[in-house]
Amino acid sequence: MKEFLSQKELPFREYNIVEDRNAFEEMWLISGQKAAPVVTIDGTVVVGFKKDRLENALDDFS
Repeated sequence: MKEFLSQKELPFREYNIVEDRNAFEEMWLISGQKAAPVVTIDGTVVVGFKKDRLENALDDFS
C-alpha cells in the first residue's frame, strides 16, 4: 500500500495499529474490520490492497 501511494505521489499517514490502541479502534470504527491496511479516500473506505478499488476511488476523487 505504501509503495502504491508513494508511486502515485499521494500523501498518506501511517498508523501502527499493533502499538497504538486508539489507531486500531479508529480503524475498526471506520471500516468495521480488524484487518489492515485500511485506506480512506474522500469518504471511500478500502480494506486491504485492492488496486482496482483504489484506482476507482482516486478517479472519483480527482
